[in-house]
Formats: sequence, structure tokens, C-alpha cells
Amino acid sequence: ETIFIFSRNGNPEEEDSFYARIAQDLDRLKPKPDKIFLLTLNHNLPSDLFAESADFNLQFITTKSIKNKHYANNDKVRTLEELIYWCKEKQCYWDNYKFSWNEIDEIKKLFREKITNYSKNRLLKNWYQEQIDNLDNRFSTEKIFETSHTNINCLENVEINQLKLEEFRRFIQNWQANNGFKKIQSPYDLFFELLEEKYRGRSFFAMGSEFIEK
Repeated sequence: ETIFIFSRNGNPEEEDSFYARIAQDLDRLKPKPDKIFLLTLNHNLPSDLFAESADFNLQFITTKSIKNKHYANNDKVRTLEELIYWCKEKQCYWDNYKFSWNEIDEIKKLFREKITNYSKNRLLKNWYQEQIDNLDNRFSTEKIFETSHTNINCLENVEINQLKLEEFRRFIQNWQANNGFKKIQSPYDLFFELLEEKYRGRSFFAMGSEFIEK
């Protein structure tokens, strides 16, 4: 499981409380997530949060300009471009993964549980239902997740550091269209949508593929 946490700058006292709450919430997670990404524009993150980051598998993400100016020698802070590259790399893996029928049944069971848990959240409920519908429509043959054209090395020609977020999304869409790629929408697609919302001044907390507006 991967957790994304989006933080926006605000009242310093509120931010201190926000980071303290993050540490408390992460400490209660059992089992620990594989990776937690905290996206922030804060150029003065609390030192104790850095000290605890290893215990939580926590990676800080910010813009390239903030990284170069305030965290140039801090390997616990990465750029947004590096995060997007990581997301696309993971998405390429799952786009080419061949699920068994048992795995598909487990996925559908998990999605139904999520729909029940988030029945009051229209965004999440509709997204999970869409994935179930796509599973039912897509896997009518034994060739699961097989595409007419597969390119596992889809990242090799991407100069991600030169791409802005919208340009990168456009690249993904064009690549999928040109390669005859018909796939289930992944959590990373939804992640890009919510990331754009963040840059329009809204703040989100995201856990795995579950995105909850705060």
C-alpha cells in the first residue's frame, strides 16, 4: 500500500498541529505502508518529522525550486518530477501485469468493500464502481489485461524533468492511445486529477487509492 498526503501552507500553528497529527496517525498504521509520500510547498519542515521519517517509510515531495533552494543536500526530500516518474513506472508494471481469475475476484471483493465504506463519498464510490464495471466488461476472455501493443519500456524516451504536470498527463494519454492501450483507470490516474486540484488551492489527504478531501 502507498499513501499520499497533500499539505498546503497556512497558519504556522495549524501546520505544526497538522504535522503532529500525521505522525500520530502514521504511528497507528498496522502493517506499515510500503511508502508514504508527503507533498508540500513548505520550505521549513519540522526537524522532528525528518527524524521520524525512516520509521514511517516517509518520503517528502516538493517542487524542484524549493528542493534546490532549501533542501539541496537532504535526500529525504524529492521533487515532484521524481514522484511522477515513480508513479508512471509503477503504473507501467501494473498495466502489463496478468491477473489470475482468483486475483480478479479478490479485487472485485475489495472494491465492493470500499464502496460500502465510502458510500457517502460520491467521488470514491463512483470510482470503485467504475472499476468493477470495467473488470466485468474487460475480462470476458482468458487473456487477462492483455493489450494489442505492450511496451514495458515506455519510460525510456520520457524526459520527465522537462515536463510540466499537464504535459506529462498529455504524454500518458497520447502514449496509451497510440499503443492501442485500453486499461482500467489506475489510482495514479486519479492521483493526477487530485494533484491538479491541489494546485487550484484545495487540499487532499489520500490513502492508497482512497482519496479524501480535507
